[in-house]
Amino acid sequence: MARELGVVTRGSCAIEPLVIAAGPTCARVSGEVEVESGLDEAAARAAMDGDTCRTWNAGTTGPVSLGVDFGAPKRVSAVLLMSRDGGAATHTIEASDDGTTYRQLIVVTGELAAGQPYAIYLPEEVTTTHLRVRTTKSSYPVTWREIVPLTCPG
Repeated sequence: MARELGVVTRGSCAIEPLVIAAGPTCARVSGEVEVESGLDEAAARAAMDGDTCRTWNAGTTGPVSLGVDFGAPKRVSAVLLMSRDGGAATHTIEASDDGTTYRQLIVVTGELAAGQPYAIYLPEEVTTTHLRVRTTKSSYPVTWREIVPLTCPG
């Protein structure tokens, strides 16, 4: 289930108000950025740095994935997604315990409005070491303002 979190106020780059909007008990789940080979990992950090004013552009319409290695098993209830560009796309949120074999958690298909944050609630909370958003189809180059794994106890 996806829920729009409201219009982002121009000049506000902080992700924390959006995390709070996702749910009063929600908190970020941090880790190290993971990208597919051939993509710039340092540049990809812009999509997971808590600053919605910086972006990461994959330079392709997909398929492409951007993920996070938590370093240890972590509970994830939702993922906050914020694309820079609007348009139709298919994004699959996937989890892995080893960083190699991924399982599908939820598929988000449709149009994400440019710069609009969405909280994507997983069908059930998952405990995982790796999480990624895999874009399999997009009408625009895949460009993320933020991808934020969340834990929302209760």
